[in-house]
Amino acid sequence: DVDGTAWAAWSASGVVTPLDADGRPGEPVPVGDTPLRMAVLDGSLWVTTIADGRLTEVDPATGTVGRSVDVGEEPEGVVAFDGHLFVVLQEEAALVEVDPGSGEIVSRYDVGGAPRLVAAGPDSLFVTDFGGSRVVRVTPATGKVTASKVPCPGAQDVAYVDGTVYASCMEDDIVLGLDPDSLAEVARFAVPGDPDGLAAGVAGSLLLRLQE
Repeated sequence: DVDGTAWAAWSASGVVTPLDADGRPGEPVPVGDTPLRMAVLDGSLWVTTIADGRLTEVDPATGTVGRSVDVGEEPEGVVAFDGHLFVVLQEEAALVEVDPGSGEIVSRYDVGGAPRLVAAGPDSLFVTDFGGSRVVRVTPATGKVTASKVPCPGAQDVAYVDGTVYASCMEDDIVLGLDPDSLAEVARFAVPGDPDGLAAGVAGSLLLRLQE
C-alpha cells in the first residue's frame, strides 16, 4: 500500500503494477527477474527479485525505477525497519540490512536454515525458517540472533500483530502465536489448507491466505 494504492508483483512477467479499486492492474513497471516481495519506505516501493539477486526501488508516483542494488543470492522477504531495509537471502541463510540512501549492505545476520519471510516488531525482526521449522528473532541494536524452540514445520510467513508474532506452519496446517520476547507459544490455530501468507487486519484480526 502506497498512499492508499495497492501494488502487486507479477513474478512470471518481471513487473510490478498498481491495482485499481476493482483489482485491475495498471501500467507495468519492469523491475527484474522474478519479483516476489515488496516493502514501502519513505514513499518508495522496494522490490526483491529472487532470480537476479537484486533489490530495486520504484517511484510509485511516476512508475519509474530508481536505485537497483545487488544484495546476494535469492532475496525473498523484505521489510522496512528503523529507516533501513532488511532482506532475507534464502540461499545464503542470512538477513541483510541495506541503507536505502547508499544502497550498501551495512549489517548481516546469519539466521541459518532456509529462511523465507520477515516481519518487523517494535525493536526486532522475525524471520521464518522453512527448512528448520523455526522462527528466528534478530535484534539489530545488539546483533543478537535467537531461534524459537517451538516447532513450526514448514514455517512460511510471519506477522507482528498487537504484541504477538504469528507464523504460518504449512506442514502442520496451523498458525502459531509466539511471545516476541521469549518466543514461547501463546496461541495455536488449526487452519487446514496449507496456511501461507499473513497480514494484519482491522481491530487486531489476522488475515490468512491458504495455498489450497
